[in-house]
Amino acid sequence: MPGSDWFMSDDDPGDIIQGFLTRMITDESVNVRMNPLLWWTAILVRSVISDEEDEDFISRGRFSMNILPLDVDIRDRIEAIGHYSKVLILDKVFQGWQKGRVGRQVWLEGVLRDLNAADNEWLNEENGQRPDDQLDRRTCLSPRWKMMIEHLGKEGQDWLGQNEGTVMWKVRTLLCSLRRVRE
Repeated sequence: MPGSDWFMSDDDPGDIIQGFLTRMITDESVNVRMNPLLWWTAILVRSVISDEEDEDFISRGRFSMNILPLDVDIRDRIEAIGHYSKVLILDKVFQGWQKGRVGRQVWLEGVLRDLNAADNEWLNEENGQRPDDQLDRRTCLSPRWKMMIEHLGKEGQDWLGQNEGTVMWKVRTLLCSLRRVRE
């Protein structure tokens, strides 16, 4: 899409997709017609509340390329949007934290060293068991960690639905309504 700020000028398709998805979450347009994430959320809701099977594009039928099973209910789908938005925002915040301040690179290297000290091989195993937390000797209480966590908290609040008028605030509002209906 030439001239659009939705796509980044990057050659790596993974970076382009991640940038696009992150932009959907952080976009200031909280309008279904202007924001692809809200548009897709509206499609999910419309599909679920449809009385006619012909208009339920998502929840019925077979689609071999879909990573979510077709029988996942709307609440779980919206929760998945919330979960993956946290992952994208965490990466955005972490990458943004390292830029623009003197000495930040040294602190970043320390945080990365702490993060990489954990054994995450269990994630790559089919039925991997999470290691006992008591085996983890990291404390993450250093000044660099405190600064990172403070930054993460602020940015998370800004982008993950704590502030009214954001994209994820709309998604969280829908999710809260769906939770009340289920109860």
